[in-house]
Amino acid sequence: MIKSDEFIVLDDVISPQYQDMIEHWLLSPSSSWNFASDIALSDRIVGELGLQSKPGFAKSFYSIKSGSSSDLYPMILPMVFETFHKANIKFDQVLFSRSFLTMPVPGCGPGDYDHIHVDTPDEHMVCLYYANDSDGGDTVFFDHTVADMLEKYNITDRPIYDQQLLEIIDSQSDKKDFKVIKRVTPKKGRAVIFNGLRYHSAARCQSGHRLIVNTCVR
Repeated sequence: MIKSDEFIVLDDVISPQYQDMIEHWLLSPSSSWNFASDIALSDRIVGELGLQSKPGFAKSFYSIKSGSSSDLYPMILPMVFETFHKANIKFDQVLFSRSFLTMPVPGCGPGDYDHIHVDTPDEHMVCLYYANDSDGGDTVFFDHTVADMLEKYNITDRPIYDQQLLEIIDSQSDKKDFKVIKRVTPKKGRAVIFNGLRYHSAARCQSGHRLIVNTCVR
């Protein structure tokens, strides 16, 4: 497992032709997307905390919980294996793999970012692959982990569902004082591997769109 303060950034993790194929198929007219009123947090938490919604589009390739996978998953999975191989890191299984498509949000400048979050509170690593070049849209990492938040807010009872635990943390925590410790700029063919318990977010691109593939493994 990668350390909580370790970030591995790799450029051209796959061949240029493979990069083009992923971008083309993700943006193909036949490739369906699901609208999310907020790309990072649940609608309930956004409403309870009075936050501005940061919308976007998402699509799922695979989920270990549901056992479902899309026709695009066989195209995405080799990229994930190649990325971890180049980082000399092994993993046992994929938890879920999905893609996010975001556009500029009125009033959000280069220093603004989506709501701070983690994908799941269980031990995992994230392979974040940038499928296109975008104007801005840095991935932003912060100085807190899930363990920090559980200790700070004395959360000892673990609910049955991971999403419930994240919503408990999000409803109690104030992330205004989180400090940025690292930024990674999107570049087509680039990937960053990091410990998934590290809180992170993404700046909004200032024009065009930001297209990424997010795969969580353990």
